[in-house]
Amino acid sequence: MDDPTRQDRRGTRQLMMAAAALAIVLGIGVIVWMVIPGYDRHQSTQDATGPRFGQDAGTSTVGRSPAPPDAAAAPPDDIAVGRNQGISATAQNRVDVTPEQQQALQTFAQANAGQQVDQVAFTVAVGVAVPRQVALQDMTAELAAAFPEYRDAQYLLMPGKVVMVERETRRVVAILPTAA
Repeated sequence: MDDPTRQDRRGTRQLMMAAAALAIVLGIGVIVWMVIPGYDRHQSTQDATGPRFGQDAGTSTVGRSPAPPDAAAAPPDDIAVGRNQGISATAQNRVDVTPEQQQALQTFAQANAGQQVDQVAFTVAVGVAVPRQVALQDMTAELAAAFPEYRDAQYLLMPGKVVMVERETRRVVAILPTAA
C-alpha cells in the first residue's frame, strides 16, 4: 500500500503530464490554424491608408462608384459632399510656379525651418483631409502675396514642400515644391 505522500506526488505528476499534453495539442492546433488558407481573412491589415478589416484590394464600394454625387443635390452645408466635390474639382496635383513664386517658396522655407514637420500620420495628397491632431499654420503675408489664390488657406511645411490646406474643411488643395 502506498503512503499518502507518494499518492499525492503521483497525482501531481499525472496532472502536470495532462497539462503538458493539452498545451502541446493546443500549440499544434494554433500552428495548423495559421497555415490554413484564408487564416487572415478577418484580421486587420495595415497599409499606407490605415487599417483595413476583411477588405481585399479593389473591393470597396467607394472604389467602384463611377463619380461623386451631384453638387446641386447636396445640402448647402459647407462641409457637405458638394463642398468637398468643389475642392476636388479646383485642387491641383501640380501647380505651375513662376520663378518669382519659387524664390518666395525657397525664402519662406528657409525662414520658417523651425515649423517644418518631417512626418505626418496621413497620406499627403490633394483632396485628403488633414486630421485635427495636425497643427496647421495661418498663411503669412509673404506667402499670401506670392500665392493670392491661397490667401485664405492654412499651410503645413514639410521637407521639400508646402502643403496648402483649406481652412474650413482641412482638405489639401495644393502641394507646392520649395525646391526647383
